[in-house]
Amino acid sequence: MTPRQSPAQIYVEVDGVRWRVHDCLFTDGRFRRCASMPSPIATSRVFVAADGARKSYRFKPREDRTLAPGALHEQLRAAGYLPTEQYDPSTREAR
Repeated sequence: MTPRQSPAQIYVEVDGVRWRVHDCLFTDGRFRRCASMPSPIATSRVFVAADGARKSYRFKPREDRTLAPGALHEQLRAAGYLPTEQYDPSTREAR
């Protein structure tokens, strides 16, 4: 494993959709993968599908980071889709 790689878990839904699962910290406006899975310091769990779809689940304070299939299923259901384009702050309208 090279230094840029991080561990990941594969979760397969009942309908056969495969998701690569990463524990991440969300800092400076972007996700940074944690060095271990599950990570006690992770703030989010990111799910990445083969078609490129990405979903993010934000952990609640003191929530267990288990990788049990039932927990992954609930987290994936509660996760929101991430944008497919990078955020450009210059496009934000003034209040």
